[in-house]
Amino acid sequence: MRIDWAMKAADLKQVSTLESALRCHRLTARLLVNRGILAPEEARAFMAPALSSLRPPAVLRDMAPAVQRLARAVIGKEPILIFGDYDADGVTAAALLHTFLVHCGADVRVHLPHRIREGYGLQEIHIGRPALSNRIGLIVTVDCGCTSHRALTAAKSAGIDVIVTDHHQVSDPLPEAVAVVNPCRPDCPSKMAFLSGAGVCFYLLIALRQQLRETGFWKGRIEPNLRDYCDLVALGTVADMVPLQQENRILVRAGLDVLNAAPRPGMAGLMSAAGVGRPWADAEDLAFRLAPRINAAGRMAHAMAAFRLLTATDRSSARRITALLDRLNDRRREKEAQMLAQAQETLERKPELGRRRTLVLSHSQWPEGILGIVASRLVRKFHRPVVLISTRSGTGKGSARSIPGIDLHGALARVSDSLDRFGGHAMAAGITIAAGRIEEFERRLEEAVCRSADPAAFVKTLPIDAEVSFSEISEPLMEEIDALRPFGEGNPQPLLMARSIDVVSAKPAGTDHLRLQLRQNNEAGGRTFEAIRFGAGSLLRRNRFERIAFQLRWNRWQGRRRLQLVIRAVDEE
Repeated sequence: MRIDWAMKAADLKQVSTLESALRCHRLTARLLVNRGILAPEEARAFMAPALSSLRPPAVLRDMAPAVQRLARAVIGKEPILIFGDYDADGVTAAALLHTFLVHCGADVRVHLPHRIREGYGLQEIHIGRPALSNRIGLIVTVDCGCTSHRALTAAKSAGIDVIVTDHHQVSDPLPEAVAVVNPCRPDCPSKMAFLSGAGVCFYLLIALRQQLRETGFWKGRIEPNLRDYCDLVALGTVADMVPLQQENRILVRAGLDVLNAAPRPGMAGLMSAAGVGRPWADAEDLAFRLAPRINAAGRMAHAMAAFRLLTATDRSSARRITALLDRLNDRRREKEAQMLAQAQETLERKPELGRRRTLVLSHSQWPEGILGIVASRLVRKFHRPVVLISTRSGTGKGSARSIPGIDLHGALARVSDSLDRFGGHAMAAGITIAAGRIEEFERRLEEAVCRSADPAAFVKTLPIDAEVSFSEISEPLMEEIDALRPFGEGNPQPLLMARSIDVVSAKPAGTDHLRLQLRQNNEAGGRTFEAIRFGAGSLLRRNRFERIAFQLRWNRWQGRRRLQLVIRAVDEE
């Protein structure tokens, strides 16, 4: 796979303007400009995001009828069913809404479908079993619902009202419901299509709290501080890989503050099990340590276990459920390793697959719950869209992941007559397909992507923010870079480049990592920096690098911290 080192071109005049206005390091100003932050006031808001800057919930279409109906159900003690998705975004959204409604004293139940036995989304069977059998008068969907036309029609016939809250692509026409709150609606003026399912649900709570306030509901009751709910929003937002920009950035930053100060019992248990230390939890911890454990429940057993953890009110039950999720996560890792080995074996047996623009693989024994994770791993390795399909239930069920510049949802739409069902967005999707049509789908998807994609999209790019000298790197600079957090999708951790690097020492760390001491050889008496390179034991005998691409971070140990370079690429690797 070819990799291009691409230096981001920043307008030096804009960099100077920010450097002067903010009185910051020139590199910090350049990082802001690289992220499209050009005005000083915009930069200050970016570096100090505040909940008070959130846009009002009224900008979301259908918010008014949604909260009016939900408030009536709360006040009237009507039985309410929360119906969510089985991934981390859906589970956190369900926990958000449930926690708020329980605080209100509402009559509320939750149903998260089993990934294999029920599949994704609200279906007709859910109107009969979880809803009618519990005399539900109102269903609120979170992180799903916009494609559930038949289920919503059945609910209407049964006299059950439905409020849909979702953030996925909207089908035309909209489903019949009391309200469809989805920033991806073509007629929604919010311009917040980047929100996660948990983010949309949080906006529902802001509006519902206000609606209840206007009715006098909170007189004699404690009105909840929604800032305390932001830990759940942050976890759902980061887990769903939506861009950490605008409202998402504000919500994740607030959520991390809650996590680092006073996490709820379930979150505290999760952080302890994952080795996430307070007060230094960041978005990377949410993405790679906490979210996988939440997702493991839905992938390997049932998402309700994760929901019970996030809504636990005491530490003992939180510890018990955390231990269960840890075991499920270990099983998930084992299955993931098996699948990766099987995929690699197929690619070695069929080398012609490596020359294609898309990679479609199927297997009769792959567990459906792991497909998306392994597809993402293969995308990172081969830098092309990947579709993995399991046929163990007789019908093909697949997960697809894409690369920047390739609209996966659009490509699937062009071959949709080869599929039974599909849904998702530009970067990720799910499909259902007859097992006998997989080869046809593989061929047609390859053709569709080749016709529409820019060949440049298949060249992996290292987007370098700036070239720096080791003499510029300091603790105060790191403090300024920290102000740009949280890093993640849409706000990547700054990637820097340095040239002429001498390796003072190098020793193995773990199974395939390398711990180094580096110095820039054109700096007489220059500072030596600690560095680490993950998965690159083969570099052990190198004593010099013409250039390195790296990120800066704090290496914390026993209450102390020191700067560390995390090497992401080196020359001629």
